Amino acid sequence: MSNRWRSSISRDREPKPIEAEVLAWGDHGDGELHVGSKRLFVAGAIPDELVSVLASKPPKLIKVLTPSDDRRKSPCRYASECGGCQLQHVTPRGQLNFKADRLTRFLHGLALDNLPEVELLSAEDRGYRRRARLSVSYRGGKLRMGFRQAKSNRIVDIDSCYNLTDPLNQVIKALKPLLAQQRAVSHIDLLQLDHAVGLHLRLTEPLQEQQLDAFQSLPGVALKVSRDEAWLVDTPWLVSNNGSSVAYQPGDFLQANTKINALMVERVLEWMAVDEGDSVADFFSGLGNFSVPMAVKGAAVVGFEGSDAMVKRASEAAERSTASRIVYRSVDLFGTQLVLENYNKVLLDPPRAGAQSLCEQLSKAAKVERVVYVSCDTNSLARDLKILVAGGFNIEGLALADMFPNTIHSETIVLLTRV
Repeated sequence: MSNRWRSSISRDREPKPIEAEVLAWGDHGDGELHVGSKRLFVAGAIPDELVSVLASKPPKLIKVLTPSDDRRKSPCRYASECGGCQLQHVTPRGQLNFKADRLTRFLHGLALDNLPEVELLSAEDRGYRRRARLSVSYRGGKLRMGFRQAKSNRIVDIDSCYNLTDPLNQVIKALKPLLAQQRAVSHIDLLQLDHAVGLHLRLTEPLQEQQLDAFQSLPGVALKVSRDEAWLVDTPWLVSNNGSSVAYQPGDFLQANTKINALMVERVLEWMAVDEGDSVADFFSGLGNFSVPMAVKGAAVVGFEGSDAMVKRASEAAERSTASRIVYRSVDLFGTQLVLENYNKVLLDPPRAGAQSLCEQLSKAAKVERVVYVSCDTNSLARDLKILVAGGFNIEGLALADMFPNTIHSETIVLLTRV
C-alpha cells in the first residue's frame, strides 16, 4: 500500500462538522447534544443553541450558529486557555440556572418526594476572590506566572485575573519584574487580609539577600517565605472572621468569596435557629466561620476539626470574642466514633469527600433534632443525604451559594430536621 493511499484513507476517515441542537447541560458545564444514537458533551456549548461540532474525542465546538440568550463574550482575555474558569462564556443568570439545574437533578436522583425549592445566593461575578495560589515556571528562560491550562500542566502567564480582588491583582503586577530576576520561587499564595495583602513565596532554592529585600519592600504586602516546609520569613497574617481577627497560615481553610460567605453564615444561622440552651456540634469547624456566630447567638458550641494547628488558632480567636461558649477539639472526622447524645443541633461543613461516617452516626443519634449540611460537592452530598434521610431526617430547606462565579463549582446548604 502506497503512502499516498494511506494518506487518502486517513483524510476520508476524519470526522466532519455536524450541526445539532444543544439539548441540556452536562454535569461539568458542557452542552449535551445527540448525534444519532450518541450523546456528546461539548465544552463551550449552551442549551438551546444550534452549533457546529466535530464529533472527535473529545468533541470540539466549531461554531455557534444560533446563540443562546445566556451567551456572552468572555470578559477575561485568558478564558480560552486558563483552566480556572469553565463558564466565562455564560451570563451570570445562565450560570446560576446551570448550577441550580445540576443540584436539582442530583437530589431528584435520591428518589425523595416534596423537595423544597432551591434558594439562590449570589453576588458579583467579578473581583470576588480573596485568595489564590499561582504557579511559577522559568522553563526556556521565560517567566510564566499564573494558573494551569485546562487539562494540562502548562502555566498560562497572566497579568491579572478577572475573579481576583483588585488588591491581589495589583500585587501580581508588582511581582512580575521581581520574579524575572531570580529562579527560586515555585508557587505563590495570595490572601486579602484586613489591612494588607498576604504574599507567600515557596522557594526551591535560597534567595539572595537583595532579592529578598526587594520582595519585603513591596508596599501593602505582608510577606511569608518558606523552603522545605521551614519558614524563612513569617509575617503574621490576620483576617476578619465574623467580627474578630483570626491568625491565618497558608493551607488553612478559608472561604474564597467574602460576600457569599456572609450570606451563607446568615442562612446557616437562620436554619440552625440557635438559642440559649442549645448544644451544638460544629464538624469541620475550621477557623470558626460558623461556630463563632452561633456562640454569639447564645449556643454552647463544640467545634471539631482535623487540623491541630487550625484548632489552636480558632481557640485563640474564640477567647477574644466568645469567652467560654466555644470549645475546639482536634479529631479525625473520617472514622472516629463520637458521642453525639450531648448535642441537639449539628452543623456539617466537610471537604469534597463529604462526611459519610459522621452521617451514619448522626442517623442513629436520636437526640439530634436538626442538622445543617454545607457541601462543596454534590456527589458526596447526595450520598450523605441518603444516609440521613434513611435515618429519620427530612429535607426542609435547600440553598445554592454561588461561591465561585465563572466556574462550575458552588456550595449547597441543606436543612434537615428529624421527623
